[in-house]
Amino acid sequence: MTTTSIFVARNFHDEAVVSASEAAANFPVTNTQIDGRSRAWRSLGAGTVTLSGTFTRPRVVDYFAMLRHQNHGGKIRVQLFTDAAWSTVAIGGDPMGAGGADINKIVGNSTDSAFAWGDDPYGIGEYDPLLVESPYWYRFVAPVVMRSYKITLSAHSSTFWPGAFWHIGRLWLGLSYDANKIRFGPSNGWQDNTEATRTRGGTLRTNLGNRWRVLKFDWFMLSPAQQSTLLDMLAYCQRGRGVLMSLDDGDGTRMERDGIINGKLVALNAIGRPVRIFEHSMALEET
Repeated sequence: MTTTSIFVARNFHDEAVVSASEAAANFPVTNTQIDGRSRAWRSLGAGTVTLSGTFTRPRVVDYFAMLRHQNHGGKIRVQLFTDAAWSTVAIGGDPMGAGGADINKIVGNSTDSAFAWGDDPYGIGEYDPLLVESPYWYRFVAPVVMRSYKITLSAHSSTFWPGAFWHIGRLWLGLSYDANKIRFGPSNGWQDNTEATRTRGGTLRTNLGNRWRVLKFDWFMLSPAQQSTLLDMLAYCQRGRGVLMSLDDGDGTRMERDGIINGKLVALNAIGRPVRIFEHSMALEET
């Protein structure tokens, strides 16, 4: 367990002029710039593809995330450039190299979970039933000044998804901020819109719905400087803009994977003040 949580309050990917080497009909790459779960970018095939973005002025970034994707088993390469035309790689802007990095961040094993789910449909480890929901994330060693970027996907695998295509629902690229580890919580769980009613005979009838992560927490361990930064984040995001949060940054286990949430704040209360241990002063819901 780490002692640091991070958040990314502004997604520069949403502000970029984006393009893709290919896109299936009704699945444009601009869909990765919005929160809607029913929107996504999808390639035409399973070959190597590149997504690109460019800005009119430099941005400073150190955090990348790919969420709601179907690319497990493949490779990814993220490159940051100092110019707007993808010519000059920034210092520290190509950490994965020409071979790319494995998209599967955590497969899951007995050290991550004591509960065995049995053989899963994918024939890979029995300890992580939510592997195919795992996001891909990368935090750069240091902030990078850039004006354009490329995301290359290669070595497609059909082990986890039957479709011969690449698929991304949401992309994040921004600058992260540290916060002292959230204490006395957080409550990291699920909500869903499953319908449940009982018949006159008492049988419980259910109609399984969708689910999303919910995070409730208190931030009263912050330093004065961190309080100022968090207040700026609350003012900017309010309850309408998205924020990316990692509760256990750098932990490297299921705990880090499960603590990465792309969501919106649904409760905004004062920060930096003592609160009762079981009082939750903020809440974040996954988009």
